[in-house]
Amino acid sequence: MGTTCAHFADNALKCANGHDLCTACVAKLVEPRIRPCCESCSSFHFTCPLCRSDACMRQCHVLVVLKDSWDKMFEWEWKRSPDDSESESYESE
Repeated sequence: MGTTCAHFADNALKCANGHDLCTACVAKLVEPRIRPCCESCSSFHFTCPLCRSDACMRQCHVLVVLKDSWDKMFEWEWKRSPDDSESESYESE
């Protein structure tokens, strides 16, 4: 698993087995973790309803679910200013 946030459908995330799930469905399935499972984990995950695999969510995946599309997430990222207090906490994680 690489460190980039690749995507295929604008409003979907994939599980480890390649099943596309829309962001609205993922939003209903997402759960917090007590501890991150890996270095890139955001402490959130979801269980794929098709294959029951556990899908770790990176920070970009959480933003995609909140913004409801990859394009909106990237647009939001590009519009953020460097002096934004939120950007400091996001980058330090």
